[in-house]
Amino acid sequence: MIVLGLLLMVSFIGMGCSNTKGVSTLDNLSWNQIVDEGSNSTVAFYGWGGSQETNDWIDNVLSPTVKELYNITLSRVPMDIDENT
Repeated sequence: MIVLGLLLMVSFIGMGCSNTKGVSTLDNLSWNQIVDEGSNSTVAFYGWGGSQETNDWIDNVLSPTVKELYNITLSRVPMDIDENT
């Protein structure tokens, strides 16, 4: 499950990070270049409002792992699932 979460997070790097280094597309970059582009960034994660267990996993497992492996700060934005109904 950690691997799936990491793959999802890394795939969101290109969508969620600002273009601060002048790279307009990820298509022509190597994996190492993509990792370098995402390093030292913060990704706002709007993804879940209905499961405390999932939120705990994101906060306590996925976020520290993404920080350790890729130096990306994952900021889970709390959402109230009942707020949008």
